[in-house]
Amino acid sequence: MRSALRLEFLFSEFRRLETLEHRRCLIPVICDLMSLLSRADAWSEMGQDLQREIDQLQMLRSAPVVDTEKLRVTILELEDAKKAVSRVNMSEIRIPKLLLAVMQRSTVPGGLAPADTPAYSYWLNLRTAEQQADINEWTKPLTAYETALTLYLKLVRSRAEWNTIDLERGQHCLQGKPKHSLLRIGLPEAARWYPEISGGRQRMNIRLRGTQTDDDEAARRVEQLQIALC
Repeated sequence: MRSALRLEFLFSEFRRLETLEHRRCLIPVICDLMSLLSRADAWSEMGQDLQREIDQLQMLRSAPVVDTEKLRVTILELEDAKKAVSRVNMSEIRIPKLLLAVMQRSTVPGGLAPADTPAYSYWLNLRTAEQQADINEWTKPLTAYETALTLYLKLVRSRAEWNTIDLERGQHCLQGKPKHSLLRIGLPEAARWYPEISGGRQRMNIRLRGTQTDDDEAARRVEQLQIALC
């Protein structure tokens, strides 16, 4: 699940940045995506996750309160996504030499300066249309995974209802169950604090922390919090 959330974040950043002409911000995101998805196990695990969702939904067909048409459509979407993931040829997801150089040099402070990566600097000065053609070629095989991931996380998040928990000095110890894979926390839009979560799947400790010293005390005075265990 943590890997799925990382990939969701990267795909979100990719879609946000792909419309901008400044490619220097976009390339590291593509490098991270390709690094994570160049492993065959990432694709096989997604196929297994989708199959589990299909199996669970199939068991609901005979339930009297289920919207059968919506269920049928959802199962078809999952099956289509699973087929698309299985059809991807891993040989298509080879990290290009240019991106490999970027990945290797990005860990060095200032390592992407023109003197160290002349090929990358040359690429950054190509016409936008040429750059976009390369980006499309690099990321096209990843589209099937993005579609499957979006559908999978949507189903996971939709399985839980929001509940209110009571806090004691901005803290709460939460008991989970083995079936839970995701904890969601709802924050007020104007909140100047954030939740810090520790523990494991079956026992989680939620502690609110302020963004600044003064806000830390305000976080301890929060009495209730909205959560959803998915």
